[in-house]
Amino acid sequence: NMVMEQNVLMVHKPLGENQQIQLNCEHLMADMTDTGDIASWTARDRDVPSYIDKVHADGSVRVVSDRRRITADHMVYTGGDQAIQFHADPGRSAQAWQEGDDGAVTAESFRWFLERDRLEIENLGPTRIRRR
Repeated sequence: NMVMEQNVLMVHKPLGENQQIQLNCEHLMADMTDTGDIASWTARDRDVPSYIDKVHADGSVRVVSDRRRITADHMVYTGGDQAIQFHADPGRSAQAWQEGDDGAVTAESFRWFLERDRLEIENLGPTRIRRR
């Protein structure tokens, strides 16, 4: 496991892809497959690849990709299904912006399926749409 606190910045570039994803938060805990200590995980010439099984992020969560920006209070990434769940604290909203959209969508939570680049909205909140 890896734990990081205060002003966390993590940049992830999925293997074989050009897109990278940036995560900012206040607290991060990552569960990784057991491939040795942190030195083996960061070594460029490692024999055994390491995988992130699950990531929990809390506090001012902000995820930015080439096409999306999502803010929330909490985030959980699960490697098995390649999905990210974002949710807000009670009385608050998570927000998502997508390239080409005029404004943000607010909701209690979002689920982003990375392999299909599909964003599911759960309990849609107030949303502004620009009148044309």
